Amino acid sequence: MKSISFFSKYIVRTPTFSYDEVDKVLSSPSCFEQIISNSIFAEAIFIASQSLYKRIYQQNIEKMTKEDIDRIQSSIVKYFSRMSVRSTPFGLFAACSVGEFSSSNSFTIKKDVSRVIRLDHSVLCKIAEVITNPENCADNHIMYYPNTSLYRVFGNKARYIEPSQGKELGRQYLLEEIILTDYLIDVLNSCHDGASLVELSNMIKNKYGTDSTESIEFLHDLVRSKIIVPELYYSVTGDDYLNRIINLPFLKNTRIKKTLNSIKWHTLNDESGIVAYTNIQKELSSIGWEKIDDNLIQIDLVRSSKDFFIGEKIKNDIKEVFYLLRSISPKKNLHRTMDQFKNKFSEVYQLQEIPLVLALDPDIGIGYPVGATRATQSSMMDYVEFPNLNNENETSSIVNRFLENNIAKTIAENQKEIDLTSIFNKIRIDEDDLLDQYPEYSSFFTKIRPFILNNSGEVIIELSSFHGNSALNIINRFAHTSPEIMSICKEIASWENNLGGKDSIIAEIVHLPEDRAGNVTYRPLLRDYEIPYISSASTSRDCTLNIEDLYISIVNNRLKIRSKRLNKWIIPRLSNAHNFVYSKLPIYRFLCDYQSEISDIQAFFPKPSNLKSSTFFPRLKYKNIILSLASWHVDKKEFEHIFDINDDCDLLFQISQWRKHNNIPNRILLCQGDNELYVNLSIPKSIRAFISSVKKSSSFLIKEFSYPNTTPAIMDENGERHCGEVFVFLKIKDN
Repeated sequence: MKSISFFSKYIVRTPTFSYDEVDKVLSSPSCFEQIISNSIFAEAIFIASQSLYKRIYQQNIEKMTKEDIDRIQSSIVKYFSRMSVRSTPFGLFAACSVGEFSSSNSFTIKKDVSRVIRLDHSVLCKIAEVITNPENCADNHIMYYPNTSLYRVFGNKARYIEPSQGKELGRQYLLEEIILTDYLIDVLNSCHDGASLVELSNMIKNKYGTDSTESIEFLHDLVRSKIIVPELYYSVTGDDYLNRIINLPFLKNTRIKKTLNSIKWHTLNDESGIVAYTNIQKELSSIGWEKIDDNLIQIDLVRSSKDFFIGEKIKNDIKEVFYLLRSISPKKNLHRTMDQFKNKFSEVYQLQEIPLVLALDPDIGIGYPVGATRATQSSMMDYVEFPNLNNENETSSIVNRFLENNIAKTIAENQKEIDLTSIFNKIRIDEDDLLDQYPEYSSFFTKIRPFILNNSGEVIIELSSFHGNSALNIINRFAHTSPEIMSICKEIASWENNLGGKDSIIAEIVHLPEDRAGNVTYRPLLRDYEIPYISSASTSRDCTLNIEDLYISIVNNRLKIRSKRLNKWIIPRLSNAHNFVYSKLPIYRFLCDYQSEISDIQAFFPKPSNLKSSTFFPRLKYKNIILSLASWHVDKKEFEHIFDINDDCDLLFQISQWRKHNNIPNRILLCQGDNELYVNLSIPKSIRAFISSVKKSSSFLIKEFSYPNTTPAIMDENGERHCGEVFVFLKIKDN
C-alpha cells in the first residue's frame, strides 16, 4: 500500500516589493518619480535591461517624443507591478525563502532581501573558452577528452555533434561524420581519462615517427573541430564554475588568476548589482576582456522566512486535492513521441538489445522523434509534444457534465463561481489504485497561493495542479543561494536515489543548451552517476556513463536502458527546469523524455474540450480551495475602441462599461504565456500599461487576481502584505 507524504521543508517565493504599495504608488500623481527614485528598482532595471535603464536614467527627456515617453512609462509600470505582485524569481524582482511545517499557520517573512551575485554563465563559458584555447596557453596546461557526443558507427567511421555559436541564431548543432584513422583512434583512446596536447603529441611521435609540428597541428585541428574538448567544457554541475576555473593549476601566480579572484570577491560581497557590475567590468578590462559580454552578472535574491509555517489543515487539504485531481486526470499520461518510438522500436528490432546511439541515429536507426531528420534540419515545432487532455476517465466525465450543466446557469445569474464540493463528495477515492502506477521513491511538487478572507481571517488557498518526474526540477537552480535550499535539494535527491532498487542507477543528464541557460541549469552534484552530452561530467570517470555504453530494449512491454559496463538499468534524470521538448538533439531529447517512462506524476483539472473556446470560464472551488480562478478570453475587436483614448476620465468610464458588460473584476492578471501582468482597472497608468501589452494581439487572456474579499496571506515583520507562492514537495512511499 502506497501513500504520499511531505518533504520536511518547502520554498516560498515572494516579490521584492510589498503588495500594499502597488495601487497606492500607481495612483499617486508623483508615481513615476517615486518609482524611479527607489534604488532597488533602479538596480533591478539595470540588471534586467541596461538599454531601458539608460532611457530612464540617462536620456534627456526633453529630446524624447511623446510616444517614447509613453513607452518608457508603460515599461516602468509593468516592471514595478512585477516587483510588487509576481513571485517568479528573476534578478531583483522576487526572492526565495524556506518554510517549515507546524501545527498551525504563520506566514511571516523578512522585509529585507540579500543578493547572491554570480558571473553570468555566458561570461564564464567565454572565459573558459579563452583560457583553454590552445593559441592562448601552453599545450601541456589543459587536459583534453573526447567529445561526449561521439560514437562509432559501422566500419571505420564515427559521428559526433559539433556545436557552433551564431550571433543571431544562438547555439547550432551539426551532426558530423569522420573517418577513424589510426592516428585518431589512438588519440581518442589516449585522452579517454584526460591528456594534454603535449602528452598526445608525444604518443603520436613515438608511435608514428612524426615531428612535433605535424602532430601538434593535427591535434589543434581536432580541438577546432571539437572532436576533442578541454576540461570544464560546457560544465553545468558540481562546484561553482568560477572556482573551478580559478583552481586550474596552470593559472597559479598569473595575472588572470589574480583578476578572477578579485571578481570573485566582488560577487561575494553584498554590493549593489550596479556597483558589482561596474567593478567586475573594470577587472575584465584590465586584462583586455572588456568586450567579453554585456550581461556580466546574474543575481538571485533570498530573504529569511522568519516564522513561516504551514499547518496541518493545509497539509491535509493538499493531500485531499491531490487524490481528487488525480481521480479526474487521465489514467495514464500520454507521451505520443515516446509511444511512437516504442512501437517503431518493437517493429524494427523486436526483442533485440540495441546500442542507444545507433537506434537514435537519424540515418542508421529510427531517429528520435520518429521521422525527425538531422539535428540542423528539424523544425522546432514539428516535434513538440502537447499533453493529451481528452483522455477522460469515468470520474472526469461525471465532473465535466456537472460543469457543462452549471456554467450556463452561472453566467445567467451573473456569477463567477462553481462550487464543486457537492459533486466531489460523491466521488469514491481509491488511494491505492491512484498511486499504483507510480514507483516508490517518486517525488513531485505543487504550488499554492495563500489568501486571507477579510471578514473572517480564514485562509483560502489557490491550488490547481501537481507535477513532476522529480521535485528537484523547480528548486535545483536555487541550491547555491542558501544552505537551507541546498539541504532541501539533498533531501529530495537522497530519496529519489532509491528509485528502481538495487538493480538500477539514477544518472543525471548533463547538457548545456545555451551559454546563458547555465544561469538556470547549473546545479550541484547530487547524483552518484552522470550522463554527459556535449558537456563535461563532474563525477569520477567510473561514475560517468558514456552514451556508447547505453543499450535499449523492450522488456515486459517496457522500454529499458541498460549500462553494458555496469550491467545496471539506468534511470536518467534532468534535475532542472529546461524545456527540453524544443531540443533538436535526438539523444538528449530521448533521455529527457524517458524520465516519464519511470515516473511522471500529473494531477490537474482537465478542462472539458468543448469548453476550451469559451469566452468566460468560471472560478472552480472545492471547500476553501480555489482550483481555478475565473478567466476571460477577450477578442481585440471588443476592446480596441479603448486603445487611443487620451483623457483619463473617459478611459475610466469606457473601462468600467467594458467591465460591467463582461462581469470583470477590478484587479486582474493579463496572462501571456508564463508571464502574468497585474492590472488595476481603476488606475489609468495601470490601464495604459495593460493596453500597451495587448494592442498588437488579436485576442488575449485575463483572469481574476484573487478570490473576492481577500488579501495575500504573507506578511513581513512590518505588517505589510506580500503576494507569494509556496512550492511544496511531496513523495510516494510504501507503508
